[in-house]
Amino acid sequence: MELKFPHKKTKEDVDVFFEEIIRNTLKPLLKIEDNESATPAELNSLLGRLGEKGIEDAIALVVDVCKERGINSIDLQTWIGPQGVGKGAIADTMQWVQKIINEDGDELYEIFSTKYGVDENKILEIKEKSSEIPGTLDETLKKVFDIVANSNSDTIYTGTGGIFYPQGKEKPDKRYIPYIPQQAVTVPIVREGFLVDEKWTSFLVTLEIARSLLYGINSIELDVFPRTMSQAEYINKRLLTSLKDKEISLNHKIIHIEPIDSITAELIFEDPKGALDVYMKLGKIYMELSETPEMHGYTEEDFNLLKALGIEDKNYDKEKPRLMVEGSERMRKTAVRIKATIKHLTGKDAAENLRRIGVGLSASAGTTLYRVANRLSTQGRKDDASLSKLFRRLSAYYSDTAPVAIMNHANIIYAGASDPESQPDTNYLDAVEGTLKSLATMVDVDYNFENNTYNSLLDLTKELYLIRTSK
Repeated sequence: MELKFPHKKTKEDVDVFFEEIIRNTLKPLLKIEDNESATPAELNSLLGRLGEKGIEDAIALVVDVCKERGINSIDLQTWIGPQGVGKGAIADTMQWVQKIINEDGDELYEIFSTKYGVDENKILEIKEKSSEIPGTLDETLKKVFDIVANSNSDTIYTGTGGIFYPQGKEKPDKRYIPYIPQQAVTVPIVREGFLVDEKWTSFLVTLEIARSLLYGINSIELDVFPRTMSQAEYINKRLLTSLKDKEISLNHKIIHIEPIDSITAELIFEDPKGALDVYMKLGKIYMELSETPEMHGYTEEDFNLLKALGIEDKNYDKEKPRLMVEGSERMRKTAVRIKATIKHLTGKDAAENLRRIGVGLSASAGTTLYRVANRLSTQGRKDDASLSKLFRRLSAYYSDTAPVAIMNHANIIYAGASDPESQPDTNYLDAVEGTLKSLATMVDVDYNFENNTYNSLLDLTKELYLIRTSK
């Protein structure tokens, strides 16, 4: 790959440089797109061959960029968790906290007022809480913010709004607009329930790592990658070895976040092989719920809220308020049933510790559905009205993605579901406390949480998290 790096080092110049690379990379897809008779499986196979052909060039590009920018180490971080776990909301919240503590928060307060409808009294309360936190946090809490809200890192998105679906955002990110042409090939693949070929995915992610490095940033977060064991092996073996041969170190940290309680998190970490069995069983259950709901005593209407409420697509905008109220309430009732179903099926004929993991994961199912129901009640998103699609995505998560975290002995963040035996709820406040405690313990196993700084920080973070999850 003969490349001439841009003389200027601005983000805009780097993006122009990569736009040309991406355009050339996607040219072969035009030939694939013209093959109308190809099945999604055949299209995916062709992508795989193109990916394998390009991976070595992409790795070479990473090496060349490191040399050009004087970079001798790369830090990659992957957060793995199910849909609805709230990692994005947690990251946004902690960035808000960081901004309020370290900078002038007036701009944020204006956003709280105009976008989130926060009244003046609540803003004054937030200001008072923020004043109780020292300007300089202790070293452990500083590192916690570096993990979640590091403003000096770059994030590579592969899912909605990212490499494979740039138009998933209302206003596509300029970085990913050049990838739009590939959607003609990848969307039919995804619609059939396939993951886009692993080699093609690894190839494009490697290109984007090179772009982040050319920005001059060597701390990179990978969103929804790796999502399979093969992709994890690509990073931890093939890419790592290739870079090591050029005296460039690669550090890859995987963080496993689940809406579970601390006991379940400990059991998963202590018995990864047993936990993996439970996860695979849960993946199978979610697929059955998606494809054959009657197998477990459900009907199609239980999982299709638009159909259950008699809302047709052409009347969606008019009926949206009813979906927000009645649809979210139906989903909450379904959450109670789903939790009981999963608790029964995962615990059937299981050893005590695995049964307890199943109980914890059944609570996480209830929590996940309650959080989606909460989003439905505030946003009325049409895609949230199909539980069958949600279950299909959760099936892929528990069967394919979560094993990456479990088998790589990732640190586990317990973000919610404080009591597995209780009724389902959003458990937002448990999510904040569990996340902060998990991360602080990850940094310092002996960290003393009985200190004023931590308690004041926790109090402020909870307040801001509730604002973030209100829309």
